[in-house]
Amino acid sequence: MRRRHFIVILGGALSLRPHPLQAQPTGGLRRIGALFGVGKDAATEANFAAFREALLGSGWAEGRDILIEGRWGDGTAERARALAAELISLKPHVILTSGIRALNEERQQEQSIPVVFVATTDPVAQGFAQSFQRPAGQTTGFLLFEFSVLRKLLDGLREIVPSARRVGLFINPENRSTGLHAEAFESAARSMGLSPSVISVRDPAQIEPAIAAFAAEAKGALILPPDVFMLVHRELIAQVAGRHGVPLVAAQREFTDAGGLMSYGVEEKALFRQAASYVDRILRGMPPGELPIQAPTTFSLVINLNTARALGIAIPPLLLARADHVVE
Repeated sequence: MRRRHFIVILGGALSLRPHPLQAQPTGGLRRIGALFGVGKDAATEANFAAFREALLGSGWAEGRDILIEGRWGDGTAERARALAAELISLKPHVILTSGIRALNEERQQEQSIPVVFVATTDPVAQGFAQSFQRPAGQTTGFLLFEFSVLRKLLDGLREIVPSARRVGLFINPENRSTGLHAEAFESAARSMGLSPSVISVRDPAQIEPAIAAFAAEAKGALILPPDVFMLVHRELIAQVAGRHGVPLVAAQREFTDAGGLMSYGVEEKALFRQAASYVDRILRGMPPGELPIQAPTTFSLVINLNTARALGIAIPPLLLARADHVVE
């Protein structure tokens, strides 16, 4: 669970071949679309601000060289579809997408506009790219999650609640990454002697009954991989889990801020800064298909002490010392 600042770049991104970039244009605005699968809140605004700051730091001036159009969804495919169509109608030079649904809807509607994503677990398996090293086509970007995080979450859970024997993976079956998450989770849990179960929820009304049913058996904990639907309803999930005395461990910090026990996952603002570097290269003439898809480079551990106290859990001092952030 130690914080890791390392570079794990799929496909050898460190060995990018030089490309003759065009000079920064002096006439005409370059339009950039930004499509977020979830609503505008403190987390998405911070990510968008990190992207904008990094892009402007590359020499572009908003209003002079570029115009950035942001759109925020509500976690549903319908809203993502409508917003994708709206952005595409503006004929942007490149689109930044955050969230698998946003990416999927944009790619289904338009294949010619370059897209830089901060989303998905395996874009090759899901058909968004031909390979990590050379995506080809018009889509490239950065993974929001890697499977080793599931093992890290289980390791952290075992440190905090060593008596836990059951773990449930809370998933949205409409997420195209669900099968990959479930397979990795079940393999990791069984290798640690834990009893895994996969719990599917696709509607807010199903959240409380699903958690209540899980809590009715021997005490266990819930694991949440990244998912837009779950993120939109994170406060409800955390509230219900707390009421039933179920520790909630997630791959995104927003769940811990909402009342979950612990999170370990990607520092998303770092990914959006990296995404800005790809948008910059594309605007200067590099084909998206020549930019390797990259894995996360920076992770953080967050612990909610208020939730730990409410659950009657004592956080081990060594784990607390390793935390990057503590919610009190």
